[in-house]
Amino acid sequence: RRMKTRELEYDLPPELIAQHPVARRDESRLLVYDRVSERVDHRRFAELSDVLGLQSEVAETVAKEIALQLTPRESAQLALRPSVNADAHVEYLKALHLLHDASPQAVTLALKHLDQVFALDRAFAPAWAMLGYANLVRASRGMAPPAEADAAAEAAANTALALDPNLAEAHSVLAQLRVHRRDVAGAIRGFE
Repeated sequence: RRMKTRELEYDLPPELIAQHPVARRDESRLLVYDRVSERVDHRRFAELSDVLGLQSEVAETVAKEIALQLTPRESAQLALRPSVNADAHVEYLKALHLLHDASPQAVTLALKHLDQVFALDRAFAPAWAMLGYANLVRASRGMAPPAEADAAAEAAANTALALDPNLAEAHSVLAQLRVHRRDVAGAIRGFE
């Protein structure tokens, strides 16, 4: 039976949305709906890198569809398919979730998850940026002396930028540090 577009446009009941990580499976499925052809494809993914590859493919397709003019450097960046350690990525997501709480207990637990990320993959640039942000939170919540936490945040953000010079999250951490230092012009440049 062929599905119609209107059959796919509905709100997903909250009980069907995973609120917490579920047990890992050998394989996951993703429904991909093409509104132009009105086709639904089922794709299976054995590895997280397969999903990230699809993410890059979708971004490239969207850019072409909206006739976005990309520079050669932007096209090359879009075509990158970074290798990702799936276990490190799961630990990163746990830390990200906990940092949104920003309570001292959540920040402490997030830092432990980030330690696990670094034990699995020291070159995971987004995790270094998150460590920088976690240190900003530590300083703002009184969990660490501001000078100590700011120095740790700066070191982590610089490590992230050494791994990925275009990582917005790392630039944001450095810009927030400039705000703390009352370097408004530098902060504005950093946020841009």
